[in-house]
Amino acid sequence: MKLLLAALVVICAEGCVGYQLSTSSSTPLTAKPADCDFQVANLPPGGDGYEEIATLTPSKGRAVTPDSFKSTVRADVCKVGGDVVVTEINGRGEYVRGTVLRKRVAPAAAEPAAVAPAAAEPPPAAPPPAAP
Repeated sequence: MKLLLAALVVICAEGCVGYQLSTSSSTPLTAKPADCDFQVANLPPGGDGYEEIATLTPSKGRAVTPDSFKSTVRADVCKVGGDVVVTEINGRGEYVRGTVLRKRVAPAAAEPAAVAPAAAEPPPAAPPPAAP
């Protein structure tokens, strides 16, 4: 009986975990290939180079290792173009939330303003009239 229970736990560890994706970006999302790579981190990257685009919440079971979390959410993260998932882990080591971030797109470089041609130097001033 213990062996059967252990086998069910192993099977369920892989198949009984799922997360629901909710988008939070008002800008269009660009999908990446379904097997894209992304980082799983417990702290957001420094600076303002990333923006939040979605959240992941458990829909059935919870992952307990970074690898199982990443493989479970990969398709959804790639579908929305995520670069990093910042995770929240509870006291039992379960992944209870993920915030999907993407790199901010740098604004297009503005065309340089047309520069007016330099004005010609004014002619030298006339010498003062001679004194009488």
